[in-house]
Amino acid sequence: MFKRTHKIFLSCFIFVLMSAFVFGYNEAPMFKERVAKGELPSVEERLPDSPKVIKVREKIGKYGGTLNLSKGNEMRALLVEYALESYPNPVFDEKLVEGNIIRSWKVLDEGRKFRFTLREGLKWSDGYPVTTEDVRFTFEDIYSNKNVQQIYPSWLMNSGKRANLNIVDDYTFEISFVNPYGLFLLQLQSIARGSYHMLINPSHYLKQFHASYATEEELEPFLEKEKLTQDRWGELFTRKWQSTPWNQRKDVGYPVLDPFVVVEKPSDNVVIFERNPYYHKVDEEGNQLPYIDRVRYEEINNQEMMNMKIMSGELDFTINTALGDLALYKENEDNGNYNTLLVPIKSINTNACYFPNLTLEDEVWREVMRNPKFRHALSLAIDRDEINELVYYGFGNPTQASDAPGSPFVEPWYRDSYVEYNPEKANEILDSIGLDKRDNDGWRIGPDGNAFTINIEFFEVNENLVPATELVVSYWQAIGIKTNMKVIDGGLWYQRQGANTTTMSVWHEDASRPGSPFFFYVPYENINWGPDWRAWFNSEGTEGEEPPLEVKKLFKLYEDFLATISNEERIELGKEILKSQAENLWVIGTVNNIPIPVIVKKNLKNVVGGMDPQWGPSMAEQYYFE
Repeated sequence: MFKRTHKIFLSCFIFVLMSAFVFGYNEAPMFKERVAKGELPSVEERLPDSPKVIKVREKIGKYGGTLNLSKGNEMRALLVEYALESYPNPVFDEKLVEGNIIRSWKVLDEGRKFRFTLREGLKWSDGYPVTTEDVRFTFEDIYSNKNVQQIYPSWLMNSGKRANLNIVDDYTFEISFVNPYGLFLLQLQSIARGSYHMLINPSHYLKQFHASYATEEELEPFLEKEKLTQDRWGELFTRKWQSTPWNQRKDVGYPVLDPFVVVEKPSDNVVIFERNPYYHKVDEEGNQLPYIDRVRYEEINNQEMMNMKIMSGELDFTINTALGDLALYKENEDNGNYNTLLVPIKSINTNACYFPNLTLEDEVWREVMRNPKFRHALSLAIDRDEINELVYYGFGNPTQASDAPGSPFVEPWYRDSYVEYNPEKANEILDSIGLDKRDNDGWRIGPDGNAFTINIEFFEVNENLVPATELVVSYWQAIGIKTNMKVIDGGLWYQRQGANTTTMSVWHEDASRPGSPFFFYVPYENINWGPDWRAWFNSEGTEGEEPPLEVKKLFKLYEDFLATISNEERIELGKEILKSQAENLWVIGTVNNIPIPVIVKKNLKNVVGGMDPQWGPSMAEQYYFE
């Protein structure tokens, strides 16, 4: 009886939901005018066969208004439309993933093959249909053409072999790998990897810049404008192709699937967006999204100027604030007609995370730094409470590096591993491992008879790295370790990191996301604590240096994590990776759960729920002005 009643209720609910759309969808007044003039098809013709219905955060919105934004992080909400979605942040559990650009999917052959179906009737912002030709073009004419892209995307490879693409029909395609690759599906709802640009690009538009489709005569005017010769057509293509999801759409008229499209660039630092007439999402009452008419984006890189615009009310929303200016923002709320909200960062664990280079070509350095007891001592010497008070104004929590708050892979003790401030214990450990002798200046002497020295090199990824590192330097000097810090150019840092010449660096510790899981704890990415071990792993042993057994174990756990299609197994593998971090301290964390002041105009709604200030607001299509 219960099952029958439940089915009747469910059927009625579906009927009511569908009947709301029986009499047609609603659209913004600016589009109604264009439809009446014959400049646009009707909203029913513009929407896909089955639009995605969005449950709004607060309430159904109103059409109209211009949203004023600044700086890059906020643009991610406008420029990143995912192939698949999850709310509020990317997840590691397939059951929590929703269709978006890709409407549905099947995992086949134990995670070796994935069958995807696009949302039928979906259109680019210029009205051109989205089909699997856009997928084929991306794989064959972008990723597989060395004139356009020299290196095939690593996330589309498995066991050294490229993914295989099979086009089934206009809306269905299959991607297969030689071995199980369960995480592939989850990457399609993760920042960067999940952007639809990674799989689907507007082939009808881009073919005019591609030598496989355009003649030399057709390419010539484009090449001439870019001051390029015919043999450099690939450079022309890469300049025209929107290869990253947050580059502000370099060209007006570039077809997108996002809620907003560029319509004007009045200056180098100002971009004007307008709602996409073919956007595929509606609210529960059938109103085509987005609610807001236009977005004005101004690039502001000076914090003083940013604060002036906040206080004067020129910005409707910004996450580009300084925690130290919180009182200033609060004092000017009425003048600027905004609210100041303190929102914790979910995508970062520690804002200052220290990682040594364990493959540096220096035998003395290796002998000392590869000893986990030495790293334990360094961690015990850090006064995290003082860092929290002096740098983060008491808002954070002392912690060890161990993935972000809320991670399913963290056991409570991982965060407490060697986080107590105990310089006496640190000194005892250093004495016990042979660093008990000191020179005339009080520095501990290494195995070579010289003062063992740590040089921390970094660039300012965030504003708090310098004051936090100044304190860390003082803590390590206090236990007799000669320590220096140097802020260098970002390009130089990446060059030195890639060349295996940095000694120790500092970064904010990003959370594990499906697109880049555990890259702080397994050295497979550019930012890591073992560059030569990374080279060995990524080259399958033909380059770099063979790592010790514990690091090989990490690589195996990581490969198994990528392969499994079981969420339960994935969690256990993730816990093993983080257990190794807690025991070995490959990286050393400081303070986490740091909030960011978020400025929101008092009449701007449907904004805050689920937002992560580090990566920008989410679901901007449902923002509206009351």
